[in-house]
Amino acid sequence: ATDLTPDVICHRAVSLFCPSVFTLQSSLFQEERTDACGKKSRSVQGNDVKVTYQASSVYGDPVFGLTSAMFQGFLFLIVFLWGLASVAEFRSISVWWNVMLALPSCGIHDCLRETWESSEEDCSLEILGISKKIRILTILLNLLPRSILQCCIFIVGIQYLLSVRNISDLILNSLALTFLVTVDEMLFAAFAGEQNAAWIQATKPIKGRSFRFMDRILALTHIPFGMFMFFPILIWLSYYLISNKIYTDQLADATYCLCDLEGSNCLASRTLAM
Repeated sequence: ATDLTPDVICHRAVSLFCPSVFTLQSSLFQEERTDACGKKSRSVQGNDVKVTYQASSVYGDPVFGLTSAMFQGFLFLIVFLWGLASVAEFRSISVWWNVMLALPSCGIHDCLRETWESSEEDCSLEILGISKKIRILTILLNLLPRSILQCCIFIVGIQYLLSVRNISDLILNSLALTFLVTVDEMLFAAFAGEQNAAWIQATKPIKGRSFRFMDRILALTHIPFGMFMFFPILIWLSYYLISNKIYTDQLADATYCLCDLEGSNCLASRTLAM
């Protein structure tokens, strides 16, 4: 017991404790921490020197940080506009489902009526019905794939917008999605013949009956059809936005704890503060 002087205790503590702490795993952790946190910068604030890491500034920047009110507001605006653009496409698909299911059946040669105007060169076309074969082919090869594709584009588009880490990428992603939803119009303009395009322009609006249950719902609620379709889209947008906000805050807290040793839930900050 007389040999346990303070120098001996300190020497034993260092010789036994340090090898168990500063191991290969510790060195690998420091390297991974450096890669995750990025470059560090120093700034003088009064009499203190504050060290800020690149990963922390991505979340903590007061103007363009991922958790800032400006970035979250701009992100909400872009996602909301994407929802409005999706409403127009979903509404068009719903109208075509109504047309395909509500048009009466007719023979192949009795589905189209030609009407000549006063001038012999002016001719208008009127669709009276649709044959069973054309109805099935249109639904299987056009309408059903278009409906599935639009649902996938809508969900993937939201996730694509929420995956950004700065405002410039958010603007570029929104422009890419705008280009994506106009691909069908570009395909029609590129591959449709002039004669087919002229026939489509000369065709009168299709007169069809709507579904009775939908007419009753719209009559009882007095809500426009576009607004009626926007409600479920708004629910999806709200779910993704709230989930993304919670996930971003968790990543920000983890980054602050790993790089800056800060945060109320950070064990390292509470341990080093003792």
